[in-house]
Amino acid sequence: MAYSLTTVNIISSFLILVLGWFLATIFSNILKKVIKNIGLNKAFEKHLKFTLEHNLSSIVKYALIAVAFVLALRRLGIPARVFYWTLGVIIVLTLIFTLLALKDLIPNFLSWIYITKTQKIKRGDTFSVKGVQGNVLRVNVLETKVRTEKGEIIFIPNTLVRKTLKKQ
Repeated sequence: MAYSLTTVNIISSFLILVLGWFLATIFSNILKKVIKNIGLNKAFEKHLKFTLEHNLSSIVKYALIAVAFVLALRRLGIPARVFYWTLGVIIVLTLIFTLLALKDLIPNFLSWIYITKTQKIKRGDTFSVKGVQGNVLRVNVLETKVRTEKGEIIFIPNTLVRKTLKKQ
């Protein structure tokens, strides 16, 4: 029974992907254990907010899977630039979604800088915004924590606090 060249290419591409994923997972796990045994996490834990062991092994794993994907595309006769364009589009979309997620973070952070530099409100001050009055408990990087007269704790975004301060 003879198979067509297309069938052989599809099956071999699939096997390249499966083997690439399998080898990438094994290599990633080995790298995790090596990093753990060397003690790199402990050496960098004061400077990094993430575990080097997990993140570095994940990067290596996905890089190896990407190489397997390019090899599988080549086996199918699809140029690697299709992969690169697709990867570029994914990166651009990721950046756009990340910036959209940060759209509130940056103005609140800048407002926090304004609030702390001008010191127009501090802990213990009575503050009123949009009809809600209370004592300032804390000014955080993103919001200001206020206790109302009824004893409720509310969080007011720093951009709203800054706008209220500028009106006064």
